[in-house]
Amino acid sequence: MQYFKREVIQSLFYEQLDEFIQERLAEYNPRPGVLPIAGHDEYGVDYQFDAGPRPLYLFGVKDDTKARLVATSCQIGDGVPLIRRPRHALQRTGHSSNMDA
Repeated sequence: MQYFKREVIQSLFYEQLDEFIQERLAEYNPRPGVLPIAGHDEYGVDYQFDAGPRPLYLFGVKDDTKARLVATSCQIGDGVPLIRRPRHALQRTGHSSNMDA
């Protein structure tokens, strides 16, 4: 029964996200289904908000598959913000990254 509850909740995730955005964030001009990376339709953004000089992108992430896709989108995107760990933090943990450049 717990599995069924989880599946129902996950299936409602995007509906609830859309409802929240339309009700609470409408003043920021949300645009659903934006494709900010030219030539890469597979890296679409769930919402774009035009609230400032640069667009703000929102990804609704409900599972591991979507999380991987979002991470890839942020890494290759032109103008899509990428959060980077400082180089010294990577050295302390022993991790390396090609994002240090």
